[in-house]
Amino acid sequence: MAAMSATETMTRPAEPDDRQATVRHQQFVTRLAQTGRLSAPGLLAAFRAVPRHRFLPDLPLNEVYQDRAIATKHCDGLLVSSSSQPTMMALMLAQLDVRPGQRVLEIGAGTGYNAALLAELVGQHGQVTTVEYDADLATAARDRLHHLGYDNIEVVAADGIHGYEAAAPFDRILLSVAADDLAPAWREQLQPQGWLVLPLILTAGLQLSVAFQGQGNVWRSRSLIPCSFMSLRGAAVGAIAAPAITAAPGCKLRTSQCLPLDTATLMAWLAAPEHCEPLGLWVTRTELVSGLRLWLALGDRRFGELLAEPGAAEPVLPPTLGAWGRSYGLVDHGGLAMLVRQALPSVPADAEAAAELVVVGVGPERAIATALADQVRAWHHSGRPTVSDWHVRAYPAPDACPSDPDTLVLARPWTHLCLSHSTSSV
Repeated sequence: MAAMSATETMTRPAEPDDRQATVRHQQFVTRLAQTGRLSAPGLLAAFRAVPRHRFLPDLPLNEVYQDRAIATKHCDGLLVSSSSQPTMMALMLAQLDVRPGQRVLEIGAGTGYNAALLAELVGQHGQVTTVEYDADLATAARDRLHHLGYDNIEVVAADGIHGYEAAAPFDRILLSVAADDLAPAWREQLQPQGWLVLPLILTAGLQLSVAFQGQGNVWRSRSLIPCSFMSLRGAAVGAIAAPAITAAPGCKLRTSQCLPLDTATLMAWLAAPEHCEPLGLWVTRTELVSGLRLWLALGDRRFGELLAEPGAAEPVLPPTLGAWGRSYGLVDHGGLAMLVRQALPSVPADAEAAAELVVVGVGPERAIATALADQVRAWHHSGRPTVSDWHVRAYPAPDACPSDPDTLVLARPWTHLCLSHSTSSV
């Protein structure tokens, strides 16, 4: 039986012992819809038609129907597959703008849940091909989708970096895993003017879900959303990464480059007196996370994040982290400087109300704190760009981006990524 379109969803009756799961599923979708994440055409019907618990059969319903990613496979102690957060799935599906009757390639099948949503969106006259690197995951996803009656989904065990030429050309390509470059096969297998959506790794710890549309030899972004995904495996371009360093019990420092620092040095810095510099600027947490963080990560190779480890038992959090348990800034061999929002006593530190931004520096040299303050002021005087103000163009290597002093160029093996923002000076 073919999967129905999003406007004529499946009406398979629930089995008697499945009624509680059905209720939980529909309640969850209702909560998700109330956030506005399912407003794109067809999304609400697709999420109502596809029960997440069918793809996570071994988990209790109270875990399945939470809006979070769920780990599904580890290999040698490392997480290699998960069921993505439903909100993030909805955002990326909206970016993809799937239409009935289209042919879609998904890279990273996982449990098959997202492929089922895609099948609802393309309808019975469309086709979904989903590629999974791990053969065992591909087999399990294929069995689940077959059992649910989706005969317009082909599940393939293969390396997604090569796409899937046998089913090309595609109208849309979606990656459910992160990559730091755009593979030539994806361009070759996509229809002219087709759309590609992927979590694009810009620097260590910084990803954006970018919706690209092809225009001749150039990919141009249509929308960008902050995200966090596991990296593509196989013959993929190696992810940009630097190892995280333990900075204090239950606290890690993640940097955009490898530095000659160790835990003992960081603990000594964090235990010493801090020097603080109020900047006279007030920002919301959203501005800090989706604006200033992006500015720092793209504009300075010394970018770093100090964060509490999830689930750490009684972490010893330095004041530099603030009440949120996470801060952004710059780090080098001479010191560490982080940004802290200093809220008024009457306002919770994690509220969306604006709070004063303070540079907190530790270490033997103060130059890094001065550099961070200068970067913050540059961001402010550039109009406080946030992620929605940035644009990405990808030119096939060795073609270079047009010369522009306001454009940041990230050279990759297959493409040159050119990033610019549209705000004006204030």
